[in-house]
Amino acid sequence: MGLTMAEGVPRAALRPYVTRLCAYRERYDRPLTRTEAAVPGAVLILAFGAPMEVGGARLTSFTGGLGDRYTVTRISGPTEGVEVVLTPSAPAACSASRCAS
Repeated sequence: MGLTMAEGVPRAALRPYVTRLCAYRERYDRPLTRTEAAVPGAVLILAFGAPMEVGGARLTSFTGGLGDRYTVTRISGPTEGVEVVLTPSAPAACSASRCAS
C-alpha cells in the first residue's frame, strides 16, 4: 500500500525539454487528497487505472501548464502511470515544430 516511484533519466535529445521522468503506482485503503505544488514547467501525466480528481475534474491523463498556484488532487482507487515534467519552453517548441506534424 502507498506510493511507489521509479525515476528515469531522459535521453540526451530530450533533456532540453524534459526535466523529470517518473513512473508511479499508488494504492491506498481509502481516498487520498493532496495539494500539488506548482512547478517551473509543464506537467504531463499519463495514467492507467482509476481516474483521479484534478481541480474538481475526473481525469486519467492530463497536462498542467505553468502556474503559481497549487492544485488539489484526489485518488479513490489504484492508479499507476508516468509523470513527465517539461521545461517552460517545451510546449511552445513542440507545438511550433516537431509535434505539429
